[in-house]
Amino acid sequence: MSGDITAMQQSFKLYIQPSTTGQWQLGLVPKDPLLAKAFKQLILSGKQQLQQLTIISPQQDKTIIDFKQLHSSALTPAEIALFNPMQALNAH
Repeated sequence: MSGDITAMQQSFKLYIQPSTTGQWQLGLVPKDPLLAKAFKQLILSGKQQLQQLTIISPQQDKTIIDFKQLHSSALTPAEIALFNPMQALNAH
């Protein structure tokens, strides 16, 4: 999910969802039957950055995750360590 459309197309059917809010919306439908059991559809939306992720379950339940207070700066060494399980274990 790094924004590489070609890589996303290997696992998902992609479509642009119409929006009246000036935001972009990208819909993803899983191709893999196992993923399809977990969720029916993902909808990514935002303006310059991802602002919201909507997950729609096979039963049509929705989970909406809003991303707020986003910053476009490099991660600090401490933040990078959070993504490295071995470093996080050694820090405790």
